[in-house]
Amino acid sequence: MKYGSGRLTKYDLACSAAAAMGYLVLRQSDSVGLATVAGGVRAFLRPSGQMNQLREACRALADPPAGGPANLGRTLHELAGRTGRRGIVFVFSDLLDDVPDVLAGLQHLRYHKHEVVLFHTLDAAEIDFPFRHTTLFRGLEGLPEILTDPLGVREGYLKAFADHVAAIENGCRGMEVDLVRLRTDADLGHDLTAYLQKRRGR
Repeated sequence: MKYGSGRLTKYDLACSAAAAMGYLVLRQSDSVGLATVAGGVRAFLRPSGQMNQLREACRALADPPAGGPANLGRTLHELAGRTGRRGIVFVFSDLLDDVPDVLAGLQHLRYHKHEVVLFHTLDAAEIDFPFRHTTLFRGLEGLPEILTDPLGVREGYLKAFADHVAAIENGCRGMEVDLVRLRTDADLGHDLTAYLQKRRGR
């Protein structure tokens, strides 16, 4: 989530989207809680309907993400037992994790009758793979550095990426989990508005 090929990192985008959704929920006089994840639950705010909850949430989000694998699937299992009464759970992640584990964690939330909205937060370069010259790719979650010719691996990368995304999409569809794609080079306000309008039209 620390990666960013442009002005924003994925973490910046996820924080902005989370804060925006939290603000909208509080304006509707509903309660908002927060859990940040980095190899387990890093910070946890119990739900509150007070507007100062947004300030506390933003303060927690201001801490930069820790390094190492997120283990999102395992952490979703942990959160499923701590979320209390039925509600809406917004998940913000790049989902660069083991897909069956992530889907199992989402299913655990659905088992507890939560509505789940998954915001798939990606950098534009991860989607488009625009690299043309010999590039050193640095693993950010315990993976090694790889020096390679991007043109030689581009086709294989894009296919693997498309397969990964398709597996997530199919899993979410089967569980009736809303999936919203967010890109670091796109207009966040437009993307959130489009999702909310679609949701309102159901």
